[in-house]
Amino acid sequence: MSAFLVTYDLVGTDAVSANYKHLIDEIKRTAWAHVQESVLIVVSNESAKELFDRLWSHMHHRDRLLVLRSGRESAWDNAMCDDGWLKANL
Repeated sequence: MSAFLVTYDLVGTDAVSANYKHLIDEIKRTAWAHVQESVLIVVSNESAKELFDRLWSHMHHRDRLLVLRSGRESAWDNAMCDDGWLKANL
């Protein structure tokens, strides 16, 4: 399992981008934590490209998505999620 930083901006003009629910529901299929408004940590056995492709399929071509495999170090303050979850998964 790897932890991935996932950031997104929904800027498209279709029904998919008008509703974050489609993307969030797909993210919730794995272990995840909401760190900031449009920033999540997702734990998955997938590669970054596989996770990207799965999430991108729920987005508009004008939206923005970044999936980055977590490195060895991390630091944060005031995350929206539980610090214990971050410590256990990063």
